[in-house]
Amino acid sequence: MKAFVPKDLHEVVTSARYNPPFEVIDMEIHGFWDIKSLAEEFLNTTKVNITKSVCIRIEKECPFKIKMKQTYSDVENWQIYNVLKKGKTLNDLKKAELLKLAPENKINDVKKNHCCL
Repeated sequence: MKAFVPKDLHEVVTSARYNPPFEVIDMEIHGFWDIKSLAEEFLNTTKVNITKSVCIRIEKECPFKIKMKQTYSDVENWQIYNVLKKGKTLNDLKKAELLKLAPENKINDVKKNHCCL
């Protein structure tokens, strides 16, 4: 089965032989949050080289200290990165306001009105 339009993905996912079966939930345009602004305000990931990491560990007790490895070796020590910006605390983040993303259609008019027939 091929998916030609997003609605086709519903049938692809729900027809998978998996127990319990997958449930597909449609996302509405107003159901997205702006986490980028919070990340820019609270996180500093400049030293984190995520593209070279093969293992990432984030622990509930200290979510801003990310542990990473660049190999699967048991001998390699975890590298620890504190990604919380200086002067910021977990309480600051808890008090921050999470805003919804403004609905934005990035499909230009030429593509939107183009007929594929």
